Amino acid sequence: MGNSTLPTVCDKLNIMASIHNRKLIAALVRELNERDSVIEKFEERNVSLENQLNHVSFEIKGGRAADQEKKKESAIT
Repeated sequence: MGNSTLPTVCDKLNIMASIHNRKLIAALVRELNERDSVIEKFEERNVSLENQLNHVSFEIKGGRAADQEKKKESAIT
């Protein structure tokens, strides 16, 4: 601040405050980007788990249908 060529102390203080605020904003933006990436990873994992659950559910339903077919066949014979 001492090497500044601005005419008044108030101008110097305003410039320094503006620089400080920009620094804080940049830090917050980086933090938000990091959190966004973590959220995206959790969303991808959630989709993966949902797909696995749907696959298992489909297999269970398919197994039940096969069991019912076997029961029908054994009842006929």
